[in-house]
Amino acid sequence: MADAAKQNRGVLISGASIAGPALAWWLGRYGFNPTVVERAPELRGGGFAVDFRGEAHMGVLGRMGILDEIRQMQTGMGEQIVVDDNGRKLASLPAHFMSGDVEILRGDLSRILYERTRETTEYKFGNSIASITETTDGVDVTFERGAPRTFDLVVGADGLHSNVRRLAFGDESQFIRYLGYYVAGFEVPNHLNLDHTGLLHNVPGKLVDISSSRNSSQASTMFVFASEPLDYDRRDVWRQKKILADICHRHPRLHRAPALLARARRDIAGRARQGSSHPPLALRGRECAGRFLRGARARLRVPDLR
Repeated sequence: MADAAKQNRGVLISGASIAGPALAWWLGRYGFNPTVVERAPELRGGGFAVDFRGEAHMGVLGRMGILDEIRQMQTGMGEQIVVDDNGRKLASLPAHFMSGDVEILRGDLSRILYERTRETTEYKFGNSIASITETTDGVDVTFERGAPRTFDLVVGADGLHSNVRRLAFGDESQFIRYLGYYVAGFEVPNHLNLDHTGLLHNVPGKLVDISSSRNSSQASTMFVFASEPLDYDRRDVWRQKKILADICHRHPRLHRAPALLARARRDIAGRARQGSSHPPLALRGRECAGRFLRGARARLRVPDLR
């Protein structure tokens, strides 16, 4: 058994965000030969913040040797302030409640993990798995680009809409349970001069949050809204922005809130080919739902700064 384990060292991981490179680190440590395939042409930045808390999280980061680096790049986020229709403070959520023991932007964490694994892991950017066939000798894999290869194990670390899961087990509709909310986010100039803090405001079925941390010139937004399942191409960024603008336009009180949305509207009008808006995400899983639905009836009203 031990000899067989030593021979079965070729592992293919789909997805180079967080889970994929993290798994590659541990596999490399124990003598495996990981390969990570990623559809994006390069490592992707952006995304919401990731927080770690408690002995289990901090212990794993310490064992991986990345805790100090994460602390150096942490957001340093302070309290989150809940405001009323006129921007007056109603309550505050303490930093530890929102950001844990240490918090880092997803893009920064992804970069740390990539840099720690690039010498021991083969990365294949701009590519994706086309087919998976299990045989007695391993798993035969074909790619959208390049020659087929055989691996001893294939791991899907490619998110909610996992390509590996679809190829191995069938259409994602069998596995995803839509929880009734979408999440979207993008960056805007920090016109409100937020300093390691954020503002939240809510109405039933909607939330808007704006915050700024390490990069004081930029602010990050998060929109959460209740909806029936929407029919859209999740890779069509312009369409996603249009959905968000239309949702807010149908609710006049909410429509005034974003200087945030003014930025999105300008991008829509200009048919921007690239934007920082993240795809609306159907929440899945108890942890994910719990995190966002705590404030899922919300919006933010700020002055129109166009």
